[in-house]
Amino acid sequence: MTLPFAPHSCRIPAAFLLRFFLLLALACHGAAAHALPSVELKVKGTVRPSACTPSLSSDGVLDYGVIAIASLNPMHPTVLPIRDITLTVDCREPASIALAVVDNRAMSRVFGLFDDSVASIGSTFGLGMAAGYKLGGYRISFDASATADGQPVSSIMSSNKGLSWRSNVGYLRHTGHYFGFSQDGATLSTQKVLNAPLRIQAVLNSGPDFPRGEELQLDGSATIELKYL
Repeated sequence: MTLPFAPHSCRIPAAFLLRFFLLLALACHGAAAHALPSVELKVKGTVRPSACTPSLSSDGVLDYGVIAIASLNPMHPTVLPIRDITLTVDCREPASIALAVVDNRAMSRVFGLFDDSVASIGSTFGLGMAAGYKLGGYRISFDASATADGQPVSSIMSSNKGLSWRSNVGYLRHTGHYFGFSQDGATLSTQKVLNAPLRIQAVLNSGPDFPRGEELQLDGSATIELKYL
């Protein structure tokens, strides 16, 4: 048996519809009135310095080979022969660059190894440790034959990150100084190829307490950083 189904009709008064659409229009108008009357324009880009690549001769390794324990001074530090290594910086286009040096073996520096002045520790780099004993240190200096694009240049140094420069560099420091090269002794040179021979003077911290019953490995390490100016 089927029961008849008759849905009720539903009518919405016209006055209600008019009020609804009026309120909706006012709400939209208010939202538009509160929209920000501005739009942001962004201009972006990257300014990149000339790409320069540093390299060291002999793959950056200065090897003193086997040092006989009998050749060491039993009472005082032993000075090893000066060795040379060349730093080359190749740039894709002319660039003004400075160098900064970081001592990666700072904990093994020996105070007074070269002299007793407080300033000397700033130019002394560590040679590593063995059983808690500091094996020695070394100093780095520029040879006078540096060239920039084949032209002779002299070394200069800055203690304020390149704001001003002075000559008479002496030894390279790991104290935040910048080092560079100049044709007039006062301003940083601009070049594509820089060749800078380095001189390394190493000294072993030999003496009565120097470990003598085992093979020791000298482990000096420094990082030369490029600074674009």
